[in-house]
Amino acid sequence: MRVLLGWLVLCGFVAALAWFSAEKLEGSSEQVSDESPGAPGLPARVVIGIPSGAEPLGVGLKRSGRAERRDVVVTPAPTPPVAQPAPKIFKLEVRAGSTLSTMCQELYTQEDRPPLAEVVEAVARWNQLKSPDRLVIGQGLELPPLDLLFPE
Repeated sequence: MRVLLGWLVLCGFVAALAWFSAEKLEGSSEQVSDESPGAPGLPARVVIGIPSGAEPLGVGLKRSGRAERRDVVVTPAPTPPVAQPAPKIFKLEVRAGSTLSTMCQELYTQEDRPPLAEVVEAVARWNQLKSPDRLVIGQGLELPPLDLLFPE
């Protein structure tokens, strides 16, 4: 019997506490103004910067079923010219058994390249060689891109 009476008192205490909390929350929502941020149940009001006094966007426009034509010309900002990367010039060292034609054949594999003999002659001129057949072991050679060898 004492246990039952204890449970009744405890339940009554919890019910009174819940009722008191609900009353306090209802009373506090009436006192909250729309200026306080984060008030429950009220929409937030966001102001970015200083108000200009101008009419908000969309106010005063007549609405119709089609889009309104505006006489506003929007010009994109000019894009700065893109700097082309410098063409990469390969530098190779002549090894024993190397020939200029095999080096050119391995490096210049484009389908639209000129005949290999012309490429070998152009590379020899680029490196100021007296003859494309006279290479010295350890000699450094530059192999530039085709557009530098054959400017149009």
